[in-house]
Amino acid sequence: METTKDYVTDFAIRCPMKDEKYNKQCADQVIRSLGKLERSAVLKALCSGFRETTEPPICLTEDIETNECLQNNGGCWVDKRTNITACRDTFRGRVCRCPIVQGVKFLGDGYTHCEEPLFIYKDDLSFFPCFFCCCQNDHLKGCKCPPGFSGDGFKNCTDVNECEEKTVCQCRGCKCKNTWGSYDHLKGCKCPPGFSGDGFKNCTDVNECEEKTVCQCRGCKCKNTWGSYDHLKGCKCPPGFSGDGFKNCTDVNECEEKTVCQCRGCKCKNTWGSYDHLKGCKCPPGFSGDGFKNCTDVNECEEKTVCQCRGCKCKNTWGSYDHLKGCKCPPGFSGDGFKNCTDVNECEEKTVCQCRGCKCKNTWGSYDHLKGCKCPPGFSGDGFKNCTDVNECEEKTVCQCRGCKCKNTWGSYDHLKGCKCPPGFSGDGFKNCTDVNECEEKTVCQCRGCKCKKEEVMFNLQ
Repeated sequence: METTKDYVTDFAIRCPMKDEKYNKQCADQVIRSLGKLERSAVLKALCSGFRETTEPPICLTEDIETNECLQNNGGCWVDKRTNITACRDTFRGRVCRCPIVQGVKFLGDGYTHCEEPLFIYKDDLSFFPCFFCCCQNDHLKGCKCPPGFSGDGFKNCTDVNECEEKTVCQCRGCKCKNTWGSYDHLKGCKCPPGFSGDGFKNCTDVNECEEKTVCQCRGCKCKNTWGSYDHLKGCKCPPGFSGDGFKNCTDVNECEEKTVCQCRGCKCKNTWGSYDHLKGCKCPPGFSGDGFKNCTDVNECEEKTVCQCRGCKCKNTWGSYDHLKGCKCPPGFSGDGFKNCTDVNECEEKTVCQCRGCKCKNTWGSYDHLKGCKCPPGFSGDGFKNCTDVNECEEKTVCQCRGCKCKNTWGSYDHLKGCKCPPGFSGDGFKNCTDVNECEEKTVCQCRGCKCKKEEVMFNLQ
């Protein structure tokens, strides 16, 4: 190093840029060894080349100068084919100097052109009639182009583009980037996205399903795809969910679709994930089935839980059973028809035994006026609406004595009133009529000395 220190040059030599920024530890060592760097120079040393950072925070102040070579190569010469540039960033700003490549210093102004020298000294860098490297003085036999170059080795050495040959980057889909000079497949070959390996002969498909960066939603199914992973193809939401299968999987509410719970009146309850109609579909009350396509009306009349009172009549109703509608008490009973049915006493109503004097006797259950209604004695009929007075005189059971006179009475026959013995007889008029001996009476044979003769006649049925 020169006796008179050029702080900028010295810093650049000791602290070469790496990853487009200087190393802070190296910068501190240089500053301590030189001891004369100004604050602005220190900031430039630490921050030159920073594209965007907050460490250290001071690098975001107005004192910062960025690496001017990062924009359009600082206006310096550049070989676009090999990306070799003459731009160098220093504390004072960018400097255009022709580069040194593999020990060979390019010549030129650094701004408009830089060219390889035609002759190089072998030992002390004096002129020697070879290009790049030389082994013998005879330029026809002793000059050879370095590895990665082709030419006569004397005046012409051209970089070989190994990417155009089939000897490098042989794996399928590998990307090849030509490097200056001898080809380094570790730098020039790259596996395509979704593959890992040396990029030369070996590129293995990366199974992203084994990583935690894809198919992150709960329950997502991951299917590895060949090459770069496409979560739209490789990630799938589990059954019953919809979404991109990557980070978003939303439960599908199948109840809003027409494919589940298709039976009329079925109740649908959404279930988390894949829809199970056995759990999510339910038949409405009064129906049985899978709740999906089949719901059959339950005939509660065949069960013992409805219409429990004796003699109740059960009529099945569509759907949920309503005992108020489906259960009915049998005729002659009143109640809810479910558990309570009470015998109706029709005798207390005016609809039965309507004839005058009819006698009503309540019967269990449905009223039968033929059994419950009776005409009063001396009447005949159904006992309901029709009761006709019986003319006992036409029957042979009354006024049985010969010659008795029978007079019908309203209602029950009273032979004492209805039966009369014929004239000349006395008795009950029913079975006994005895001849009256008028001779004993003073109403006959009234003349003095008249003789009265009794006629022995008697009417009876004996």
